[in-house]
Amino acid sequence: MKQESALADKWSARLRQRGMALVMSLVLLLAMTLLVLAAAQSTVLQERMAGGLQDQLRAFEAAESALREAEELLSGPVAPTFNNTNGLYLYDADQRPDWRRRNAGAASTGAIEYSGDIDGVLIRPQYFLEEMPPLQMPGSSLEAGVPDMELQLYTITVRGFGASPQTQVVLESTFRR
Repeated sequence: MKQESALADKWSARLRQRGMALVMSLVLLLAMTLLVLAAAQSTVLQERMAGGLQDQLRAFEAAESALREAEELLSGPVAPTFNNTNGLYLYDADQRPDWRRRNAGAASTGAIEYSGDIDGVLIRPQYFLEEMPPLQMPGSSLEAGVPDMELQLYTITVRGFGASPQTQVVLESTFRR
């Protein structure tokens, strides 16, 4: 009789352990599922960040292209006429575009549009030029009676866009002629 009760106790203990193994397996499966979901979310976030960075770089490259075009315009044999219209402004003119504000719209009057084509951008880059007051270089001449050299400086402000109109890069450069 003792053997039968001992055998019955072993058998009932096995049945209880099998049920516990199932519960533990389900808990482990749930934990692994949560880990996989967290990893997938992290991957999606990293892809979005990489896409945003790529769009920012595309806008920067577009702005650089427009900056080179503006420098070529100023490097010509004759400087353009600065009359406070069409992207050619005297220093600190009220009519010039203001791209320093974060919510400046994509459409801009008073700016020159880049003439080339750039793949992957929604809007062509834009730029405007400002003619600075002439700058006297003191001590540039060592001869008596010879006036100091006068430099003409220009400020070039460029705005490039990415694949999204919200992606904007503004560059500013000073050019000496």
